[in-house]
Amino acid sequence: MTRYAAVDIGSNSIRMNVAEVTAGGAPRLLATQRDVARLGDSVFRTGALSPEATDLLCAILSRMRGVWEPLGISRGRAVATAALREARNRAEVVARASTALGIPIEIISGEEEARLIRLGVRAGKRSLIIDIGGGSTEVILEDRAWSLPLGAIRLQARFMRSDPPEAAELRALEEFIADEVGRVVRELAGVTVEGAIGTSATARAVVSAADPGTTDRVLAFYRAVCRLDLAGRRRIDGVGPQRAEIIIPGTAVLLHLLEALGLPGVIYSPAGVRDGIIADLAAFGT
Repeated sequence: MTRYAAVDIGSNSIRMNVAEVTAGGAPRLLATQRDVARLGDSVFRTGALSPEATDLLCAILSRMRGVWEPLGISRGRAVATAALREARNRAEVVARASTALGIPIEIISGEEEARLIRLGVRAGKRSLIIDIGGGSTEVILEDRAWSLPLGAIRLQARFMRSDPPEAAELRALEEFIADEVGRVVRELAGVTVEGAIGTSATARAVVSAADPGTTDRVLAFYRAVCRLDLAGRRRIDGVGPQRAEIIIPGTAVLLHLLEALGLPGVIYSPAGVRDGIIADLAAFGT
């Protein structure tokens, strides 16, 4: 038996899994933790991680260290995605955060992020994986992957000024998403896609609220949330108070992908980058 720790520092949430792996067996989860830090809020508005966000990040990672260290892990890997990829002060932030966590933090590319998601989800053939994060959206089909600048926090900061949003804001948001999604659609022309799997908290919220996650139900949900202010969105079962702040752009991304690729709907999978890290570490041993 070998124990591994995986930490995923996203633009919205920071997640940790600690798992035990035996030869030929599925990973057994020993500990898990998720904290919302919204690192992208400062990065996508100012270009740098604020001192307050950096302090919060280090405090969260220190708590995670207190969880995984007593479990006797053989190896750990911590990765950071869009927010730290783009922060101009990333070097100093990573240095502080690595000290707090106790293992080095690696800033990974969108391509590596997609690879880890694919490893974690273990999707069936011809299933499109959609991971809508805070700073980027990864779209994966077998060995092909796209990393698009369509994160929910990034889009919220760029396009959403009113609450509820005005029609002009929604048009600008949807046009931007359509342009980015168009690249994926063109490259998948003639390729059979059998279904979609959403792996992010946005997908979880949409599938829960628009149950059963068919494209027409997602469309109806999107139209409904666009008419609500934040207080109204927070009252929707399955969305949650923090997710309600960024659910409009997140849903818009998911809907555009489903419609543009002619998919009947989406199902939710809780797997993600941290699951891919565990699988990767286990494949190469200690």
